[in-house]
Amino acid sequence: MENRNIKYKKEKKTVNRLLIITALIIFIASLEAFNLGKNQDLLKVFLELNKNNSPSDYMGIIITNYFYNIFEVILITLFTFFTYKKYGISKLFKIIFSLIILIKTINIIISFKTNSIFYYLIVLLYICYLLVIIKAPITKRKVNYGLFKNH
Repeated sequence: MENRNIKYKKEKKTVNRLLIITALIIFIASLEAFNLGKNQDLLKVFLELNKNNSPSDYMGIIITNYFYNIFEVILITLFTFFTYKKYGISKLFKIIFSLIILIKTINIIISFKTNSIFYYLIVLLYICYLLVIIKAPITKRKVNYGLFKNH
């Protein structure tokens, strides 16, 4: 019983860390989107390069990029938050979600937005997120019946 409580506390700590890092990623991505959206110089450059587009197209691109930056971490964190009590954290969980976050981090890094502080902060937060997933304790629980119950 004592061992189970220790594992549960470690799991809860991992989930709390994921929640905090996710909130920070959302906050930084929101600041970046706000900064890009209010920057008139970037809007002018966009309109000069894309003669057939309007300012609403520019805002659409910014919003799409914003959701692209936060999509994976929100899904992984929500999945973990709602399932860790019942199913625990398995090796498969760690492998799949680590690969997803690693690919996402590499994708962000190769975007080379090096003139923005938000770029470095997002990369740093994604690396922290990846480390939390990798270091999460394996606490897989036995699930009776799996997805289907046989009565």
